[in-house]
Amino acid sequence: MPLGIFDANLAQALAYAVAKANAALQRRIAAQAGATIWDYAQLVRSCGAPEWTDRRLSALARITIPAKNQPALAQHIVRSLCGVRCKPAKCLVLDLDKTLSGTVTGDDGIDGFSWEMTTPATYLSRSSALSSMSRTGAFS
Repeated sequence: MPLGIFDANLAQALAYAVAKANAALQRRIAAQAGATIWDYAQLVRSCGAPEWTDRRLSALARITIPAKNQPALAQHIVRSLCGVRCKPAKCLVLDLDKTLSGTVTGDDGIDGFSWEMTTPATYLSRSSALSSMSRTGAFS
């Protein structure tokens, strides 16, 4: 007996089987050095699963993904590949006269880096370090 949105609770349901297979695949991939999983399902959900494929177009021309969704697919593939294959880059933005504002706060990302210049000594120290790095060619 189908339960609609609760089908995933049934061990016999397709959604349950797919989730179980995906979890097993994720465990196996995690054990492989350099291997990653491309989350195609997330892309489909973000674009809207009901509109993701076009059965008519698929039957006529064997094109499953309609033209309106192909840019999102291409962007997702490129972003995923760049995330895996490209080295990460950091950006430091200075204003036009090559000074650093004393009120700038840095990236509070993965390592919790925060760069607050609360004293003139800190400001001068960081400004001097940036000038030195600039002279060595660290910035282009």
